Amino acid sequence: MEERGTVYFKNVIAQTTRGNVTAGDNIAKSDAAPDAFPEGYASDQLTETVAVLVAGTNGYAGGVSAAGLPIRPFTTKVRAVVAGVERLVEDTRGDGTLVGAGGDFGTVDYATGGVTFDLGAAQTPGAGDAGNAVSVTYQTDFAQQTEIPKIVMRLTTKSVK
Repeated sequence: MEERGTVYFKNVIAQTTRGNVTAGDNIAKSDAAPDAFPEGYASDQLTETVAVLVAGTNGYAGGVSAAGLPIRPFTTKVRAVVAGVERLVEDTRGDGTLVGAGGDFGTVDYATGGVTFDLGAAQTPGAGDAGNAVSVTYQTDFAQQTEIPKIVMRLTTKSVK
């Protein structure tokens, strides 16, 4: 007599787009590599590129994705590299004001994710800086967020002899 049975495989499917994961991505498969290795999916901290440096331009505006909103006060940092030096403005007041060294400044709107960033006059990007990313690292205020990242577990089966 031959034995028969069923093997169950668990798959974890993202229901929300966040970080580097898109809704519908399989983030844990037992029989193959996942569609994405989650970075920033379930964490409250995200880093996003919001602009690129342009030679001769000091002022920039951009915004973070809706999936990370609202932003938690005191957690926003905007980073750019000019002439090999990291320029960083931080939210140290909790009112949306970003302050940095060398005359750098900016603002963040916690509700909309809008970010402005201005380099001090002595920090004007040159041709070698053009294309460098301006990134924003921030934390989501999960207590105020209505859309928490979601996953669903799905079982797939295979008959075996």
